[in-house]
Amino acid sequence: MSRPVVREISAGGVVVRRSDFRDEVCLVRRDRHGKEDWCLPKGHLESGEDAPTAALREVLEETGVRASILEPIGQVSYRFTALDRRTLIHKTVAFFLMQAIGDSQPHADTHEVLEARWMPLDEAMACATYDSERELLVKARQRLQDHPLR
Repeated sequence: MSRPVVREISAGGVVVRRSDFRDEVCLVRRDRHGKEDWCLPKGHLESGEDAPTAALREVLEETGVRASILEPIGQVSYRFTALDRRTLIHKTVAFFLMQAIGDSQPHADTHEVLEARWMPLDEAMACATYDSERELLVKARQRLQDHPLR
């Protein structure tokens, strides 16, 4: 018996800032059904939204950080089984490299996020739970080396 497949599209951000002469990125800590993970802020597109608009909204909702988009940085696709165990979800997430606006201090703003915080880029790469998101952080580091933030 084959399971129905649902396709979902989400968007998120690799939000960076320059602090004390080093680049920092904002990660969120979530509780996914009893398993905690550190990941990039992301979420579903709402009706009528495009990916950049959704990414900015999700970053603000999940972290409290206002940001502007610098450029697209990549997509991540993965599959998982829904809680009903009958439906297979195929999710694609478009990520954008973003620069924080002002001196926003991240804070968990939703029931999904336990903590949001700035951390040095290298620490974030070591802390990120998912390989695909670590790869995005590596891309962000390379881009920032080539074109540093002001």
